[in-house]
Amino acid sequence: MVFAPEDALKVALVETGLKEQIDKDVDEFVQGVKANNYKPSEDILKELRKAASAFYVKYVKLSNVSTQIFTEMGVAIPGVQIMQKGFPSELKVRGEPSPGKDVAILKIDKTNLPTVPLGDDGKLRTGDKIFVIGYPGAATFNPMLANESVVESTMTSGLISARKTMPGGWDILQVDAAMTHGNSGGPVLNEKGEVIGIATFGKASTRITAPKCRG
Repeated sequence: MVFAPEDALKVALVETGLKEQIDKDVDEFVQGVKANNYKPSEDILKELRKAASAFYVKYVKLSNVSTQIFTEMGVAIPGVQIMQKGFPSELKVRGEPSPGKDVAILKIDKTNLPTVPLGDDGKLRTGDKIFVIGYPGAATFNPMLANESVVESTMTSGLISARKTMPGGWDILQVDAAMTHGNSGGPVLNEKGEVIGIATFGKASTRITAPKCRG
């Protein structure tokens, strides 16, 4: 089932807030056909849940919608269950989607939170080494890994391949460090451990991968 972009919020709400109702609907349907000794496969059950979701997305109505932003931080300690804290956050600045600066600045009214120092990307040159920290999906949510591994970030390294310019007149750094879905928004650091950019976009083919980061 393909949903229109304007239904994105409804889809998210239905798949989370109405999950129990959807499961109940599917269970009642299955119970109704058991008299014929019919036992649906997992694929059929999955399709039934999709159909129920599509029904609610089409007919549910949203009103009095408000937005609240929370910044969640996780701490992984060997042998201890994952601890996550959500802090109310205030949106101060929001950029425009690419080719704009698709970055937001949030204010968290807390003290003693972890921070990273900022560096000067203007001092970097082609060939300089950089490091990328993020949560690539394949390495973060792999079912073979323990749950506490979810909050453990992944670091990759590489070199600056080129400095290029976006249509808006601001620079981006092309790097050869490995990045994939989930790295977007993660910090790019210089050899001093200072943040000099944010992982943003890239294009992969069978011959070359050229991720980009904003300075």
